[in-house]
Amino acid sequence: MIKTQSKTATKRNNATSDKMKALLFEYFRFSPKQMHCVSEVICEYFTNKTADIEDFIAFNETTRICVEIKTSKSDFLADFAKLKHKDFAKRYTKFYFCVTSDLKDFALEYLRINYNNYGLFVYENNKIQVVKNAKINKNLTFLRDEKYLFMRMSSELATQKMKEIYYE
Repeated sequence: MIKTQSKTATKRNNATSDKMKALLFEYFRFSPKQMHCVSEVICEYFTNKTADIEDFIAFNETTRICVEIKTSKSDFLADFAKLKHKDFAKRYTKFYFCVTSDLKDFALEYLRINYNNYGLFVYENNKIQVVKNAKINKNLTFLRDEKYLFMRMSSELATQKMKEIYYE
């Protein structure tokens, strides 16, 4: 039998995920980092012609930081089956997960054992904090095209503005 989340649990997870994403925007954009931020970025893997969606990317001229947002243990674990974790060395300067506080201990231990170079943000009480810093990737061979990221950012902003106009 396959377990599925109830509609209420799914809505709650989506709302939590949206709050986590908003806090990541605040953390990277308005902190001393002053990085550009974009979410829901399509990432293509040319080696096997597949694609995935990155939850959040913060970037500047020399740095690309990817953050995957996870609100359940099953979603966290399922992410490791994706090609991005094999292809990581080519794409991002740093890679983080952002999880809810109930996943903190599990995620820390899992990353310590399996992906020690990854970092971890934890969401609790409408705040996020870094509980494990990601290591700088010294094997970086491919930076996402900054032009593409700016185009995605503009699309995201336009969509938000249209929602404000049509749904107020």
